[in-house]
Amino acid sequence: MITERTRRALGVFTIAAVLALVLGWLMVAQSVSAAGTATMTVTPSSTTLTQGSALTVTLHHNATVVTTGASADFVFDETRFAILDFQASPAWAGATVLSGIAPQTKAQSIASANANGILENLTTYCAPGNCSVPAGNALFMTLQLQVLNNGGSTEIELANTGMIDINGAPTTTTSTGAGLIIDGPISVGGFVDAIVSPSESQGGVSVLNVVIAAALGALLLATVGGGLALRKS
Repeated sequence: MITERTRRALGVFTIAAVLALVLGWLMVAQSVSAAGTATMTVTPSSTTLTQGSALTVTLHHNATVVTTGASADFVFDETRFAILDFQASPAWAGATVLSGIAPQTKAQSIASANANGILENLTTYCAPGNCSVPAGNALFMTLQLQVLNNGGSTEIELANTGMIDINGAPTTTTSTGAGLIIDGPISVGGFVDAIVSPSESQGGVSVLNVVIAAALGALLLATVGGGLALRKS
């Protein structure tokens, strides 16, 4: 027979275990060491565009490890392009897809991007055991853009890129942008950004870490509620 004292002890032990899990995750997320390496690239890497035309941009990642999350800011010249829509690739089927600054909706994040030239926190995240993406090259996101009536050369790039492996540890990620010409005589090539790891992005904790920590926090609240229910039973 389980006594009231035993119930309380079990409740305290469970809460302590969840707290340890949350703290452990945050320590791993901000660790300097990385679980693997990854690159994120933009295609087309170079092209000549026509004013007023549509442009499809794809973002790919190539990781050395199995991954369960990816995140990047898409940076562009808002006087030359307007984002119409974007979709996560089938490789991330079953993943949570986020964009912008919470509590922005997808439409609100696109509107903000078209005003400021940065679509922030394009993120896919797989809950533990829900999905994962094998190591190697895979499609991350597809974006549909409208080319505005402003000619000349321009660039699109990725910033604050990051990925996490199947254990939630961050990878060291590099990103390659693209150089584009609107109504120009030639096209120009891509360029490479500096390395940005998830532990360095978003003020030290990447958006992926925030999502996972929030999920664990919800689990903690549920556990506390269960503990109180036990004490009342």
